[in-house]
Amino acid sequence: MNKLVPLFLSAVILTSCNKNIPPKEISDFLNKCSLKEAQEKVKTISYTSTTTQRDLEKELGHTVFSLTWDNSSDIFNFYQDLNYFDNFVKFEEEAKLYKVRERILTHYIESEDLYFKDHVVYGYKDINDKDKIEEYHKPPQKFKKNNMHDEIYKVFSTNNNTGLSSGGLYYGDAVGSNLKYHMYMKVNDDTLSFTLKDYPFKNDKESGLINQEIIIDTLGMISSYKFSAENGATHIKQEVVSSAKYNEVVSKVENL
Repeated sequence: MNKLVPLFLSAVILTSCNKNIPPKEISDFLNKCSLKEAQEKVKTISYTSTTTQRDLEKELGHTVFSLTWDNSSDIFNFYQDLNYFDNFVKFEEEAKLYKVRERILTHYIESEDLYFKDHVVYGYKDINDKDKIEEYHKPPQKFKKNNMHDEIYKVFSTNNNTGLSSGGLYYGDAVGSNLKYHMYMKVNDDTLSFTLKDYPFKNDKESGLINQEIIIDTLGMISSYKFSAENGATHIKQEVVSSAKYNEVVSKVENL
């Protein structure tokens, strides 16, 4: 699974005011965020994210990604659905298709006493006949029950090589590592927001303006994420809107 929500600050150069001490309510909020506690307390997740790219005149393409994650019982279930449009459609070598959709399901098969991770790619072979959609079923991955820990919890984090958990929906460490930008953070009851408005950015390849709002809950889990950046030279703009809900009833997908 790819990184769900990129923290844009890691890729840009911002000017911080290091001499300022973070307000106690902000540092206290972030110090209480815990990956371990989030993994223990979160039993279900529903998440959606839309990424859109446009120029000055029109939309160039977009993606829609959704997932449901259910660890509320002895039988784990995890479903992901990714849809690609226009310039986000890419040719996949393994499937030999221009990929417009992929569905991934991790589910338990009682007769095998194994968890299967099924992966289906949908797409077209001929760019002149885009309506003819075909399917490609990748060989399923199989896991024993006692080998499922990483598969179950990677939705929270896929990377902790630097000592900071990232790459999933747990963002307590990522936001906390940017505490020097506390002047853009605000505690609102049981959430913390991290907001940039028309903020200049620069990296090795481009520069422009970004708008970003990250909201995390008291466990450090992403509640919502809004992001837009416009390249000052090309005027290509990318927008991301994501939201997540936790510990609500989710519908299980049994098969693809």
